[in-house]
Amino acid sequence: MNSLQLMAAIPRADIYFRINEKLNALGPQLQYSKIMDVALDKAIKEIIGPVIQRSVTIASRTTKELILKDYAMESDDGAISRSAHLMVGTLAGSLAHVTSKEPLRVALLSHLRSLLQNLISNSENTEQIIQLLINDNLDLGCALIETVATRKVALSEAYAFFMAFTSSIRISLTSIL
Repeated sequence: MNSLQLMAAIPRADIYFRINEKLNALGPQLQYSKIMDVALDKAIKEIIGPVIQRSVTIASRTTKELILKDYAMESDDGAISRSAHLMVGTLAGSLAHVTSKEPLRVALLSHLRSLLQNLISNSENTEQIIQLLINDNLDLGCALIETVATRKVALSEAYAFFMAFTSSIRISLTSIL
């Protein structure tokens, strides 16, 4: 399942945008939630692929090294598996959240500007509206990307390979000791 399919699996009804009260003074006739929905959707689709791929790769490698180091003497494969699963998902999600923030800000700025330029004649108001919308909703976009990264790592082939790899290392370590 690719990142866009995972993104599509997030129910749109569960996404609530923050619309600052100051926006009513700048352009009360606009439907900011719809504008933000379109802009965020386009911005996320633009950046999500590389962000997720990089986060999942780094999280998988880091988790592998940490599990091999910290669980070298652990005999319970279930505990190792649960720890690895939790660690790789948390790391991938957190990395995706952090690394997506600036690219998402830039993409949102571009998409909001193109959506609003024809609706608002005053360019100063346009910039204020864009900044308010981005500042209030950037973390929401990052959280959506984080959710996708966490789901992606749980479904990835790399994760299945990683789990098999840790089991084989466990068998090798116990036979040596």
